[in-house]
Amino acid sequence: MTETIQPMSARRMAALLGGAAGLAALITLGAVLPAEFNRDPLGIGKATGIAALWAPEEIKVDPAAGGQSAASTQRGPIRTLEIAIPLGAGGDPAGKDQLEYKIRLPRGGAMLYSWQADGAQAADEFYAEFHGHTEAQGAAMTVAEYRKESETANSGALTAPFEGIHGWYFMNTSERPVTVRLKVTGFFEAIPPGKPGNEAGLTAQVGSF
Repeated sequence: MTETIQPMSARRMAALLGGAAGLAALITLGAVLPAEFNRDPLGIGKATGIAALWAPEEIKVDPAAGGQSAASTQRGPIRTLEIAIPLGAGGDPAGKDQLEYKIRLPRGGAMLYSWQADGAQAADEFYAEFHGHTEAQGAAMTVAEYRKESETANSGALTAPFEGIHGWYFMNTSERPVTVRLKVTGFFEAIPPGKPGNEAGLTAQVGSF
C-alpha cells in the first residue's frame, strides 16, 4: 500500500523559513559580529567569550629594555618656561654672541622643548649644543651630550639620565644680532639668574599647571 505524502502547507513553510531566518540572524548578531567585527549588539559575545576571538595577536615588549622605564611617576608640578635670549652678532668682542642656558632635572625627569633663532637666516649662521652634566661639588662630573648641530631651530624631548643641569649652548655666527626663543614644558626647575647653568643672569617666564 503506497503512503500518500501530503504537501506542506504554505503556513508551515513560512513558519519554517521564518525560524531559519531568525536563527541565522541570531547566529550573525551573537557570534559572527563579535568574533569577526568586534561588534556585540546582544551582549552574547561577551557573555560566552566569543568576542575574545576578535582580539589581534599580542606581541609583548619590555618597556624597560632600554635601561629606563618608558612610564614613570614624576615629582613636582608640570612647569612651563619661556625665555628670549639675545645674542650679539658673530665675533662680538665682549663674547655676547654666545652663552649657555640650562634647567635642573631629576633623574628620570621628562621635558619637551622647542627653540628657534630669530634673525639667523641659514643653518650655517647658528650653532647649538644640547647637553647635561651633574653638579660636581668636588666629585667627578657626569656629562651627556645629546645634540651638536648648526641649525636655526630644533624641538624634541628628553628624559634625564641623571640628576643635574641640562640645556643648551648657543652661538651666533651671523653678521646680525639674533634672539633665541626657547620654550620648555615638563618636570624641571628653573635656575635662578647668576647660578651655575644661568651664569648670564637671564630671567625666564615660568608657570605651572
